[in-house]
Amino acid sequence: MPPKIDLEPYKAEILDLLSQKTTHQAIFEILYDKYQILVRPTTFKRHLREWQSPVRTKKVDIYGRVEELLPRHNTRDILKILEKEGIPCSERTIRRVRAGLGIKLRLSPEEREQELDDIEAILISESIIGDIEDFGRRTLYRSKRSAPKSRCFCGPWLPTKEVSV
Repeated sequence: MPPKIDLEPYKAEILDLLSQKTTHQAIFEILYDKYQILVRPTTFKRHLREWQSPVRTKKVDIYGRVEELLPRHNTRDILKILEKEGIPCSERTIRRVRAGLGIKLRLSPEEREQELDDIEAILISESIIGDIEDFGRRTLYRSKRSAPKSRCFCGPWLPTKEVSV
C-alpha cells in the first residue's frame, strides 16, 4: 500500500484553485508539476470532504443556467457559453436538464405519427370552416402530394377522380 499523501500544506492553494473553478484534472497536473505529487481522484475528493469543501459544482447553478440557454441555443453553443463562464458542464448534463424539462429533440415514430394526425385534423377542420384561403389550400395540396402515396389519397380535402369503365 502506498504511503498516505498529505495535502494539508497545499490546502490554501487547492482551495484557491477550486474557487477559480479550476478542474480537478488541472489541479492534479499543477500539483505534479510544482511539487511532484501524484494525487488520485479518490484521495483528492477525500481531502475535500475533510476540508468541507464542495467536491462538485452545485447542480442548481448549472441547471438554472442551462434552462435559461436551452430555448435559444443548441447543445454545442451551450457548452461553449458555459465554458467561457467557467462553469464545468458536460453534454450529458444538458441532456439531463432537457429531459427534466420534457424537451425532446427526437420523437418516436408513434409520437411523430400522432403529431402528423393532429396537424392533419386541424388542417381539415380549418379547410372545411373556410379559414384557410386559396394559398393555404394550395400549400396543403402540395404537402400532401409530397407525402407517401399511402397517406396522399385518404382525405376528403383532395378532389376525387372517378374512374370510367
